[in-house]
Amino acid sequence: NFSGTVTMVARDSEVPVVSFFFGPAAAGIYKIALALINLIVQPVNPLISTTFPEITRTFARREWPRLRTLLQRVSLIASGWTGLVTVGLVLVGRPLLFQPWSIAGRTIDLLSEYAPAYPLVLILLVGYGVANILFWNRPLLLAQGQAGFPFRVSLVAMLVKVALVLILLPRAEVWVAAALLSAYLLV
Repeated sequence: NFSGTVTMVARDSEVPVVSFFFGPAAAGIYKIALALINLIVQPVNPLISTTFPEITRTFARREWPRLRTLLQRVSLIASGWTGLVTVGLVLVGRPLLFQPWSIAGRTIDLLSEYAPAYPLVLILLVGYGVANILFWNRPLLLAQGQAGFPFRVSLVAMLVKVALVLILLPRAEVWVAAALLSAYLLV
């Protein structure tokens, strides 16, 4: 499964790569950032499996207005969720998650030791947010019989990302790794 290998190298190897270049503490912070980004991805993932049959059916029947409406609606749902989480993370993410706060005299400290993860979350938010909203592009290409196109794009993007990782990360900071993943997801 070449597509799975490309995904594994480009996306799923982030924490070990960060650990190799920046150490285990940075990898832990990066892993926290990725976990918070899952707030965006998880609710939209079920849309992928439920919309694929409908996208394929409407494309096969050449029902272009219905297909356009379907894509607009699922994009609106994904945009709404992504926008809501983005606004929440930008407006209250740092004080809510990464700074201690008190209620009724009790101090609650969720993740203040991981405060360096917050900028990484914002950087990852760009790539994951766009990929989340436009999740339907791969099912649409599959419906068109263009299964090779997303693979070729992913392969080239992965090769460029790996080359940039090897060139940039030895002399960079951990946020560059997040930016490279975000750029990969944008492509």
